[in-house]
Amino acid sequence: MPILKYKARDKFGILIKGKTEERTKEALAEHLQHSGYTIVSISEQSKFDKKVEDLLQNIKQISKQEVIFFTRQLSGMIAAGLPLLTSLSSLSKQTPNKKFSNIIEEVRKDVEAGSTLADSLSKYPNAFPEFYVNMVNVGEISGKLEEVLQRLASLGFQQMEIASKMKSAMVYPVFLFAIMLIIAIGMLTWVLPRFVEIFEKSGNELPFFTKLLLDMSHIVKAYWWALILSVGSAILLFKRYVQDPKGRLNVDKFLLSTPILGKLILDYNIATMTRTLGNILKSGISLVQGITVTENTVQNSVLKAILLELRENVVKGTGISEQLKMSGFFPPMVIQMISAGEQTGKLEEMLIEIADFYSVEVDFSIRNFTSILGPLMLLIMAVMVGAMALAILVPIFSLVKVFKKR
Repeated sequence: MPILKYKARDKFGILIKGKTEERTKEALAEHLQHSGYTIVSISEQSKFDKKVEDLLQNIKQISKQEVIFFTRQLSGMIAAGLPLLTSLSSLSKQTPNKKFSNIIEEVRKDVEAGSTLADSLSKYPNAFPEFYVNMVNVGEISGKLEEVLQRLASLGFQQMEIASKMKSAMVYPVFLFAIMLIIAIGMLTWVLPRFVEIFEKSGNELPFFTKLLLDMSHIVKAYWWALILSVGSAILLFKRYVQDPKGRLNVDKFLLSTPILGKLILDYNIATMTRTLGNILKSGISLVQGITVTENTVQNSVLKAILLELRENVVKGTGISEQLKMSGFFPPMVIQMISAGEQTGKLEEMLIEIADFYSVEVDFSIRNFTSILGPLMLLIMAVMVGAMALAILVPIFSLVKVFKKR
């Protein structure tokens, strides 16, 4: 049956658009009219339009938010008593991202053919990471799939919220930097040269600072392509350096050592690590396997190396708190709470408590970071604009003095 595209207006005159392949033109028109819509147009989707749409959907990535919503909905359907196959079929039809919808449908077919849900999901690592698959596997084995999916959805929302706050913290400083760059380029390439023409006609010698900025202006105008090429090359070289394990380690060490940003990065990673490991242990996965999975959720290579060493020592029988204390990166409170959790047999509960505490700490760290970086960027912008204004005003004052003497 062909795909039908339709446009219609509701009783308030608002235009709605949609498509369907489950009805004929006549049945669709009857359905819309019966629902109280005024039909504007109904047409078949052309093969070219469908190919373009399929291409765009294949290019489109599957977001973490989509996976989280899928997980929460699947958990809710299973809790309501719906069979797994029925739930997957329903979610496949409801998912707007066609690429993700196709993946869910393929997972449904694999499960129908006899595969476990975890094995089916593992075929799509870009959508369902190792941590997710392991948690689902434990849920299936223990018979607590609904509970595990709820925990995964909750964990995903919390991690997404923290990551969103981290990104939003950088928006204002980046915006200020972009404005600062535009002002600097505008002053050097347009404002300053126009004023200099007037000064040069007067026959007076320009001050040193004005000459310096004028030389910079000439360089920017004459060799702008070389500057862009240099900046692009520097960015590429830095990316290559960061891709190298040693280079990435050095950069991450430097970031952790910075006064305010370092605390923010550490707090964020502690919240992520402890929440992930706590939820994994609650799901019944062993500590060693839990640490292995948690490694994949940590972005800082220094902390990832600590987790790798921690896993190796846990296999040998060393306690987590003792190993974290030796690393020198973790605050005493974290070590003490983990130690208390190990002694009382409530490690997973302590890890969740640490995660809750550090989620709040991340909020405070973000506020501190933005409250300092924002004014600092404004100060730099003010100094830069002031310096350029001075380069223009000093010759003007000297020119006024010359006219007064005449």
